[in-house]
Amino acid sequence: KQDREITSLNADLTHQTQVAEAAAHRRRELCEEAEAARQEASDLGRKAKTEQLRAMMLREAFEQEQIRVGASLGRAEAFVKDLVMATDDTRRVEAEEQAIARECTAALSELSAARARDEATAEARLAHLAWELGEAQRAAATQRGRRPGADAE
Repeated sequence: KQDREITSLNADLTHQTQVAEAAAHRRRELCEEAEAARQEASDLGRKAKTEQLRAMMLREAFEQEQIRVGASLGRAEAFVKDLVMATDDTRRVEAEEQAIARECTAALSELSAARARDEATAEARLAHLAWELGEAQRAAATQRGRRPGADAE
């Protein structure tokens, strides 16, 4: 009877040892997974900060581009106004001055074409910068949405 009890206790001990070893192994695996998750969280945090910095830089570039476009349009308008005044003055003079008026009109057309090209280029650049800003903001929002512990909620 004692032999059976000893055999039973040995079997139970062997089983409990296996369960303990399996639990210890699982604990090590979970610790490794937790460390990997902490590292990933750290990496994602750095990436989010990088994206926030990029978004800020794009926003600043966008604002600077708007200022440059405004200044460029202001200069173009001043040139156009000056040319219009010059054209009006040349209409009152003799035939020699009419030749100068034709040259001014041609220059005005060139400036208008250049202005239109500048405006189209500036609008395209502004649209591209706005798109990049939106992409950066979405990327930063996505990164914030992946914080560790978000699944536990």
